[in-house]
Amino acid sequence: GSRNEDFNSGATDLRGIYIADNIAGTSTVIAQVEERRYAFYRGKQQLGPPPVPAAATPKPPTKQPGQQGAQQNAEDELLEGLRFGNGIIIEEQRKNLRQIYEKKNKGVEVQKAY
Repeated sequence: GSRNEDFNSGATDLRGIYIADNIAGTSTVIAQVEERRYAFYRGKQQLGPPPVPAAATPKPPTKQPGQQGAQQNAEDELLEGLRFGNGIIIEEQRKNLRQIYEKKNKGVEVQKAY
């Protein structure tokens, strides 16, 4: 994104999908098809939250000395729990995708034809 500090890059999954999170500003996407073939897309829509003017940045509220450490520990614990839960979901989806790719279909099932 045009407001991101760094580039997002990576490889696609088996479906050809790459998910880039936290894109801010307009996007520019470059995809390499083969060694000398590329696809290029320049987005027109602003992504992410609108930029905050420097003068309008609010100051964080002042906290008591012991309160800051307890709140930080609670935030870290919550974030770790979210990461753990997301890891479980991602692994389950990988397992499901692997099963789909490994399934050997012979012919067409009637339910899937419609």
